[in-house]
Amino acid sequence: MKLIDTYSGKVIAAITTDHGLTLDEAIYLADLEEIIIDPSTMEKGYKDSDGEEHWVEDLELIE
Repeated sequence: MKLIDTYSGKVIAAITTDHGLTLDEAIYLADLEEIIIDPSTMEKGYKDSDGEEHWVEDLELIE
């Protein structure tokens, strides 16, 4: 399975598993840091190990 940012097309993590994962589980396994991207709206997002920020709605888990 791959965790991707659909806006940028970046593959954030490739996860090998023998069962399905939820998006939250994939985010946890990818070791993404939870951040507030937009303080005015308290919009939550994640920062990857490269320092790139990703909006929650742009994250998708594909097989």
